[in-house]
Amino acid sequence: MRGEREDLLIVRKVRATTIYKLLLLGLLISLIPLGVLFGITGFFGADTVNWNNHPIHGFAALLAGPAISATVAVFLAVFSGTLVSLGLWVLSWVRPIKVRVVPYDTAAVDNRPVAGADRA
Repeated sequence: MRGEREDLLIVRKVRATTIYKLLLLGLLISLIPLGVLFGITGFFGADTVNWNNHPIHGFAALLAGPAISATVAVFLAVFSGTLVSLGLWVLSWVRPIKVRVVPYDTAAVDNRPVAGADRA
């Protein structure tokens, strides 16, 4: 998205809750559709959903696929979030953290004029 304005934030530290939230949302949004896909294929007889090394088929696969993928996403978010938090905490001792962000433009969403935009 080339036309978007980017800002550079220089922060001393990033809260662990922010890291966990970003990782959990990203993993859930990516892994649950994959679990649904595996559940659908398991519904039709493929051995894509397993529990204790036993394949699950039928309606149980439709429920187990997304549930297993959500559980995996939570465990991955906790494990990787802990490592990322530790790494960023150590990095914050060495130097500040630079983050490029695209600010949220509330005026464009609400169709309101931007404050000070009428000044030229």
